[in-house]
Amino acid sequence: MAQTENSGDIIPQPGSVPAFSLEAEFDLPPHYTLSDSVDLSPWFPPPGNQRRQASCTTWALCYGAMGYALNRSLGRTYTPLDTADPATTYSPAFLFNLLKQRDDEACTTNASFENVVKLAQGEGCCRWSEMPYDTAWNGCLEAVPLRAMQEAGQFHLPELIDIDPTNKLQWQYHLDQGRPIITEITIDSLFFHGGYATHGDSMLHWRYTGPVRFMGGHAVVCTGYENDSTFTFINSYGTRWGCDGYFTASWDMIFRRCYGAHVLMPDISNTDLLPLLPAGNRTLNGERVKKGIRPGRSIRVNHALVQLAALTPDQERAVVRVVRPSDHEVLHTLHLRPGRTMTIYGNGKRTDYMYSKPSIPGRWFKRPIRLIVTNTDIASDPYLVRRDTLLRRLHAGMR
Repeated sequence: MAQTENSGDIIPQPGSVPAFSLEAEFDLPPHYTLSDSVDLSPWFPPPGNQRRQASCTTWALCYGAMGYALNRSLGRTYTPLDTADPATTYSPAFLFNLLKQRDDEACTTNASFENVVKLAQGEGCCRWSEMPYDTAWNGCLEAVPLRAMQEAGQFHLPELIDIDPTNKLQWQYHLDQGRPIITEITIDSLFFHGGYATHGDSMLHWRYTGPVRFMGGHAVVCTGYENDSTFTFINSYGTRWGCDGYFTASWDMIFRRCYGAHVLMPDISNTDLLPLLPAGNRTLNGERVKKGIRPGRSIRVNHALVQLAALTPDQERAVVRVVRPSDHEVLHTLHLRPGRTMTIYGNGKRTDYMYSKPSIPGRWFKRPIRLIVTNTDIASDPYLVRRDTLLRRLHAGMR
């Protein structure tokens, strides 16, 4: 029954800033041609059912996006009506139960996607075989077994980045690269009840039909696009909702209702990255800092250590880690391309990171890449202004 299901995502408050590194300024790489359509759904586990628990965030992150990455690495595919292998499927219960028991909250209380991700970064995620999902309304009160805690430490969350919820080319590029998009949306009665009206036999096409009252925030995963204006998603309401648990949404609807879009970048464990080498004593301060840097080396920029942790031989890809100097905790791991910016917000500042390659003669002489770090105040930041306008409108639609 439709009435037994829940949504569960907390819509951020106006005035807040993105919690994760943001690919704010995006253009397609030179000479890149997008595929006409993309379908990543075969590598997803069959759509599950969160029932009355407000656990959509962990279904989207752990079961959906992380499950996809694992299946892709194993070369394993499913159809929507298959049964997921519990030994190779991540449990949505593990993080949700930990979070609700830590915060002493009911299972039907919404969860912040930011809090779920931060918990995953610290605890990891275990397999379904170690902690199955209890569909009872109070299932999140089940204690997390010690063996699940121990196993979760072996399965770390890949680096997660934010992308612009309103940049269609950016969405298509990441999907074309094989990266699903964890999507936070505000749902309405057409979405909720219309999906059940199909009895799982036909696709729900979610399109804008005019102003409606919103029911709440919800997390799903975008699994591809059919054409330039239609995107496909996996939901967590079971296979008798939509088309075997899937739905499509028009880009216009995504533009109006999506308030968060996140991508898991290629898994890079610490063993793949260079160790943090000592930085010099000199601290580079200023609104814009440029400095040559070689793989493994780090520089002190304002109040952080910035390390070039990896660089491909053609210098077309780099991994930069932002590290807290006091205890060397890695705060952010950034995936960079030449001339492309990754942004971090915090402490009233916007910090942009990018790098440039040396000239061809410079590469012959093995000159280092040049890292550029820019700090600006967030007042009147164009991205935050657009984000704040959207959040205010979505919160108003809940009243």
